Amino acid sequence: MRKISLLILFIIVIFDCPVLAKDIYVSPSADGDFTTITDAYNADSTVDGDVIILAPVEYLENLTFQSKRVTLRGESPELRDQTIIAGGESVTAYIVDSAHGTVFKDLTVKHQPGKIGSGLYIGANNISIINCQVTGNISDENYGSALYAGGCDDLIISDCNIHLNSANDYGGIIYLGGCENVMISNCQIHNNNTYGTGGIVQMESSEIITFKNCEFYENNCRDKGGALCLRQSDLQCVNCKFINNTVDADDESITDKARGGAIYLDDTELILSNCVFSGNTVTGQAVPLGGAIYSIESAPVITNCTFYQNFAQNSGRGGAIYNSDNSKPLISNCIFRLNNSNGEITNASTAHPQIRYSLVYGSGGSDNWDTSIGEDLGSNIDGYPYFNSSEDLTLKRISPCIDAGRSELLGLDTADVDNDGDTFEWIPFDVDGNPRFSNALHRPDMPNMPYPSIDMGAYEYHGIPSVGLIGDIDGSGIVDLLDFQLMAGNWLKTTD
Repeated sequence: MRKISLLILFIIVIFDCPVLAKDIYVSPSADGDFTTITDAYNADSTVDGDVIILAPVEYLENLTFQSKRVTLRGESPELRDQTIIAGGESVTAYIVDSAHGTVFKDLTVKHQPGKIGSGLYIGANNISIINCQVTGNISDENYGSALYAGGCDDLIISDCNIHLNSANDYGGIIYLGGCENVMISNCQIHNNNTYGTGGIVQMESSEIITFKNCEFYENNCRDKGGALCLRQSDLQCVNCKFINNTVDADDESITDKARGGAIYLDDTELILSNCVFSGNTVTGQAVPLGGAIYSIESAPVITNCTFYQNFAQNSGRGGAIYNSDNSKPLISNCIFRLNNSNGEITNASTAHPQIRYSLVYGSGGSDNWDTSIGEDLGSNIDGYPYFNSSEDLTLKRISPCIDAGRSELLGLDTADVDNDGDTFEWIPFDVDGNPRFSNALHRPDMPNMPYPSIDMGAYEYHGIPSVGLIGDIDGSGIVDLLDFQLMAGNWLKTTD
């Protein structure tokens, strides 16, 4: 009887224990476990949790991951650009359908030509794309030449380089439709082109979307949103840069083109924090609107952003922002300077922007406010922000923007930009990752208590003293009266 019990226990243990995940090596030169990715994935011995490692060569395969949850990766991060999924004759290089929890890492996806989701087609939940290059993908139809994600939740895209992709019709380079809880962080999205409707990233009916520490630059679109085209969605962009993106709408027969050089909003909830918009342009035969942002039926919250030299060309309107029908942005702690085209901020008759603690060039400031810009909520200023240069939008020590904002308006760190797990603190960093709360040495705090001082714009001034010049307390490179005033104002003070 005891032997039978032990046998039953042994059988239970054997069949109840999980199969240990293993590494599977793929190399077309036959020195691995398999010569193709498809054979490796479809093998009966491949189970959930396995890691398929690819030799650094080009793979002319079209992959369909249906059910098994695996990690597909290159040998190392350094070999990412040599580990290429090029796709074959099919319309898509990758299809991930029902393979929830799949991870792609240290790979390049390059496929042309194709249709929907020419590079990556995602239809599963909990997918991670890490340190991948997505380039050279071409879609001659709709919905995302580099990546299509439809109805999927918990998507992570991090540390990726998405560039030199093109789309010929609706949906742009990346399409997110009906997705929820998407985090896109530390990505470079640049030099992409879309020739149809929708920006480089097209988003529809998606919620809880976050872009964190991303850069969008040198992208070109023929319609709405040079970087982002957002419809009926809910998202935030934190510590992002939008540089030299363009909407070039040359079809005069379509009057609603040429909208939003960087971002186009339609019935969308958007939070922008610590972002830079510079050199974005919208142009076209019809009247261009919104050199950086075009908003309709939306109420974006825009805080600590810098808008500089954005343009709505050809007698357009709204060099930085154009607020169309029922647009109601709340703008705080921002800087607007040299955004040309009939005003920094231009509004339709039913729009109602509210602005506070911001430098808006040509506004007159709160003391002499130009009401055509929007409603003045107080503490706005006019004048020069004194950037270090047209390429370096950090503040000089004489800038009136230093300590002129309110820190409690910046918002909570819901994107966790410092990765400390605390999402109930104020956003701790500026757009370059420097500490946001750094009271300037040479200016008294504004009446901003009980919160610490904060600067206007995306960059925080630190005024680090020079160690190479004795007496140069403010780090300006010269010992002058201001250094003496700093010393005198702190005479006999201690750190206690």
